[in-house]
Amino acid sequence: MKQMIKRIAVVLGTVFPLIPLVAADVRTNEVNGVVWQYTVTDGKASLGLGTYSNSGRAVIGSMPANLEIPAEIDGCPVVEIANWGFFWLDTELESVTIPEGVTRIGGGAFSSCRALRRVVIPASVTTIDCRYGWYPFSGCTSLDEVVFMGDRDAIDMVAVQAFAGTPWLELQDFSLEIKNNRVMGFLGICPSTVTIPEGVTAIGSSAFSAPSATNLVKVVLPESLTDISDNAFYGCGKLQSINIPANVSSIYSNAFGGCVSLTDVTFGREDWLDYYNMAYFYGTPFFDTLPFRLQVTWRMEDGWEHERCYINGYIGKCPDELDFEAIWVDDWARQRQRELDMHGYDIGEAPAIQGIEARAFVGTGISSVVLPAGLTEIGEAAFFDCTNLTRVVFTGNAPAEIGGAAFWVPMKEFDEWGNWQWRDVPNTNCTVYVPATSTGWGVDIPGEWMGMAIRYSASGIVENGVLVSVSLGGDTEYTVPSGVTNIAANAFAGCGDLERVVIPDGVASIDRTAFDGCGKLWANWYKSLASGATDTAGVANISEIALTVTNVVVHYVTKSIPSDVVVPSTSSGIVNIIGEVVAGAPIAIPSAWAEQYSGFAEKFGSDFTSALTKPTGKRDGAGNAMLVWQDFVAGTDPTDDNDVFKASITFDGQGRPVISWTPEFVNPSEAAKRRYRKYGKVRLQDQDWTEFADGEESNFNFFKVTVEMR
Repeated sequence: MKQMIKRIAVVLGTVFPLIPLVAADVRTNEVNGVVWQYTVTDGKASLGLGTYSNSGRAVIGSMPANLEIPAEIDGCPVVEIANWGFFWLDTELESVTIPEGVTRIGGGAFSSCRALRRVVIPASVTTIDCRYGWYPFSGCTSLDEVVFMGDRDAIDMVAVQAFAGTPWLELQDFSLEIKNNRVMGFLGICPSTVTIPEGVTAIGSSAFSAPSATNLVKVVLPESLTDISDNAFYGCGKLQSINIPANVSSIYSNAFGGCVSLTDVTFGREDWLDYYNMAYFYGTPFFDTLPFRLQVTWRMEDGWEHERCYINGYIGKCPDELDFEAIWVDDWARQRQRELDMHGYDIGEAPAIQGIEARAFVGTGISSVVLPAGLTEIGEAAFFDCTNLTRVVFTGNAPAEIGGAAFWVPMKEFDEWGNWQWRDVPNTNCTVYVPATSTGWGVDIPGEWMGMAIRYSASGIVENGVLVSVSLGGDTEYTVPSGVTNIAANAFAGCGDLERVVIPDGVASIDRTAFDGCGKLWANWYKSLASGATDTAGVANISEIALTVTNVVVHYVTKSIPSDVVVPSTSSGIVNIIGEVVAGAPIAIPSAWAEQYSGFAEKFGSDFTSALTKPTGKRDGAGNAMLVWQDFVAGTDPTDDNDVFKASITFDGQGRPVISWTPEFVNPSEAAKRRYRKYGKVRLQDQDWTEFADGEESNFNFFKVTVEMR
């Protein structure tokens, strides 16, 4: 039967001191054979000193297993058990009786007393302190009896956090604690699905936070809800689904922190993506599904006329390479159009980004960052623990203010006693690039800045959106400036050290000779094309170029690889080329061929004549839907969607391409029935493919292979 217990105020969330602010008198005294340690303030005693250490405990030395706390010590009434007063007395304390007159049980007061089976709490207790997750009885794994004394009936419940991890809690029937239309917590074992009743307007602080709601998978919130307080569902690792009603106007910090299974979030508002701060979902799978956007803080100076734009975080999955200005301008354009469509109001051009807030991108997997020219401030630890960050590009002067550890990373090392410890150090794997005309760095360039290598970035001449020429001066990396739409012929002539180039999405065309002579760039050419760029002659379907990079066609710049460049023996999958299966008409499929594949009859039927025209559910290298008879021609498994005719390329010692393919018949009787042909193009937009013989690959830049029945 559910125990009737009195409602006790549970304090959550507000900062408080570990030791009273009023000067306290620390004393020790023996009562009934127990030496007590306590503080006296205004003639009232608080047992313990409120710290983690042994010296801060309420009892010094031994004590009985069944402990009765005295109502007064040396004439001072006992009114409080301080924080951590009996913490981790895991083999000593079995039962404890708290006397009438005690009004507060401090945070962690009996935490981890694993032998504690019974506790008696008087009616005078009005506060059980659970702030910061310091639950007074958490970890009391033997506690199965909680008695509330007094001459009045108990009301209904105590907040679950105070008894997290106790058997007593598991004995209670599940019920919600609702006070003034606010869910304060619950009692009993939390079920997998919880439906909050209509009329509730708020979910209280830490109401379902771990370890209380470990079983919670789904929450159904009422339409009456307006507020979700801080840490409301913090640490609910199994929570998968929740709805946010349209009336919710406030979601507070860490409301969904640690919800590592939360994938299904629905909103009652159509404009939810603009209305709510999605940072509250950071760390959830749902957060990573959101479209990437920068989030901003507006700082006002001299009223609304001088508002300053600061990036304070992001939503969605942070990309590896992040150009702040380009992303911000695109996002602002979307918001501008939305305001025009909905309200007819023009919010104007995107304001300049002037700052990055503290810890805005801490711990992300960013590898490259391009910072805007108007940047004046980078907050403390803004890019802390970004261990993959190897490249930071400033497009303007040095920011006037840079917070501590802005680009630092944690490093694990041995201390002088041989123990592991963490130490924050500059990210020495990162290189900072600055414009040659920028000021404010205060160091020699090239040199070192904030523990990182610093060097001048490449200069470039841009005319009417066309990148005409680039002078690297020995640099190995270059970022095409924002606003460039075309890259001209021979723009990078003489840039033989160039290994990496970042091309923004706004680039619409790249002349075929733009990177001639850039021998070290050859492998990264594919990445450039992936941005959607075409060469000057243009390709009507830009997606065809993107497809070029994803295992359909390879672009190989034969004249750009000098003899001193080490060429890999394989392309690591980047340069797969078209493999096509062709035949004049469907052909007979031998029964023996079909019968060797388990599941063939189940998928296509035992009538092999009918099976000829059935689709296999996969496509050949050219993107064409395959039929069963084409699998026979190619020699691939018709029941395996991943088994397709596939060509690839390797390079000899001089960097010349060598074409091969799989499967290739080596059985003479089968090979005699099939013919393989190799074709090439100099330019992808050329209309026709030219067939070539072995050893003639170097005459072409694009390739395909076909197989057909003789």
